[in-house]
Amino acid sequence: MVQGEMMTKIFDKILIATDGSDNSKAAVEKGLMIARQCESAVYVVYVIDMSTFSAASIVTPAGGDIFHLMENGGKKAVEHVKKIANDLNVKTFVISGKPAHEITEFAVKNKIDLIVIGTHGTGGIERMLLGSVADKVIRTANQPVLVVRSWL
Repeated sequence: MVQGEMMTKIFDKILIATDGSDNSKAAVEKGLMIARQCESAVYVVYVIDMSTFSAASIVTPAGGDIFHLMENGGKKAVEHVKKIANDLNVKTFVISGKPAHEITEFAVKNKIDLIVIGTHGTGGIERMLLGSVADKVIRTANQPVLVVRSWL
């Protein structure tokens, strides 16, 4: 590098989306590996999928309990990533809404350079019925998206 020339990081900020499952483990590991190599800040995001709640379950005490269980699960998931990230600069977030929308909105608001997300690698009828958060993120994100397939 020539004196006075600044080197720009390829990815200054990386968003790693996790759902805390074994299926997201490969994406977390790959995202952290890239962050180490690029010396990136890491934003770990867990989205509580509000579409899983019916209107009745939200207003009942049982619905509140379910939400808090999911919120606690989200906190554990992002804290686990922070713990295994060791020396990286990691910020954790548990948010609620529609996962793909929340991930892409978060990325825009926080000027994320790369989104890392896992996929189960499902296709066919399963994908048509369930939809794919990773697929929706790919189609709507303004940033590059790295999709890491789970082999479980």
